[in-house]
Amino acid sequence: MLQNKPIVFCNFILWLWRLDITNCAYTAIVNILKMKTKTYTISIKAAVEKVYDIMLGLTYKKTYQAWVSIFNPTSTFEGSWEKGSEIRFIGTDQKGQTSGMLSKIVENKPNEFVSILHYGIIKNDQEITQGAAVEQWAGFT
Repeated sequence: MLQNKPIVFCNFILWLWRLDITNCAYTAIVNILKMKTKTYTISIKAAVEKVYDIMLGLTYKKTYQAWVSIFNPTSTFEGSWEKGSEIRFIGTDQKGQTSGMLSKIVENKPNEFVSILHYGIIKNDQEITQGAAVEQWAGFT
């Protein structure tokens, strides 16, 4: 059954027929550094439960990988979407090194809301949780 109920995912606000995307994943870093905010809209005609499942890749991880491939064709995640869990948003850079974000799931209310705290980066296969590169955006959700 279709419902007009929002889902918030990493500052994504999903309405049944509308998806507003602001400052998520890789674009968050780029936009913060450039001090710009970009908003994208797409119409989705599907049940909230289906959109939630696809966006998080709960049934098939490849559905998550498909929509984040716009940031990096190798984008994926390692970890769990459960509240309190650590999760790594990663991909391979042009040099073949693993890069991405170290994050924690602050809240996850299925089919409604996901809050993610970004606390570090992964650069050249190394986890970095302190320093200028991290301080520019750490703490953003």
